[in-house]
Amino acid sequence: MDYAPVANKYLEPKTSIIEAQVKGLQQNGIVSCAKHLPSHDNTADDSQYGLPVVVKNKNELEAYELVPFRQAMKAGADAIMVADISPTRLDNTFDVVIDDLLANLISDCLEMGGIRATYGTEKEAVMGLKTGPDYVMVCHTLRVRVGAIEAIIAAVKSGEISQLAIESLVHQVLRLNAKYSSPGISNAAGRYIGLQMLNKA
Repeated sequence: MDYAPVANKYLEPKTSIIEAQVKGLQQNGIVSCAKHLPSHDNTADDSQYGLPVVVKNKNELEAYELVPFRQAMKAGADAIMVADISPTRLDNTFDVVIDDLLANLISDCLEMGGIRATYGTEKEAVMGLKTGPDYVMVCHTLRVRVGAIEAIIAAVKSGEISQLAIESLVHQVLRLNAKYSSPGISNAAGRYIGLQMLNKA
């Protein structure tokens, strides 16, 4: 997977650069992931250090920020990465925006300074799988990554996150892998590897 194209810049609806990037990746066997929904364009803070706030409503986002993301989905993008941003004027409608865009949702790295200071990476990994992304990203520090995995396992064991939900997410990963699987791996071998992954999840 390549976390591309970067789609958080306004583009005229007829512009084809996002579509070209998505198709170029996919034609070369690479999973595409447009980022960073809904956009960093109109935020004052850097998510590396704070938690940026978006003060636009859904209609305002539709007219500007969401244009390139809809282009990406029209081109067949496999996933969208959500920025570490607080959409203060969207409330529950942000979920509607996301559901309307796609099935696969990926968080930005949960070790970003703003999200880490506000919630804590481990807690946010659990919160994310309960309420938002299909995949959560923790990609900088091994200790924090292990902590996030352990927090998710504990949440499954306690019933906070259902085993069925985890299995569903694993199947989504396997489906995406199958879509871009290497022709050098036989179907039987691929199914075996997939089964092993599912059993370990």
